[in-house]
Amino acid sequence: MPTFDVRRPDAPDRAVSPPGPGTPAEQDEYSPAFAALALLLTTGILIVLVVAAWILEGL
Repeated sequence: MPTFDVRRPDAPDRAVSPPGPGTPAEQDEYSPAFAALALLLTTGILIVLVVAAWILEGL
């Protein structure tokens, strides 16, 4: 009875040298859209806190 081999062969570059922390292809990078959204969210939270402090100061 034939067997089905589910193992995948390693890519040639991985067989020569395993990727390290400095390998650009293995690094996860943030997209510019995610960075802009994070900056916008942080700025919005800061504005809300400043306005809340300004309103509470007047009470």
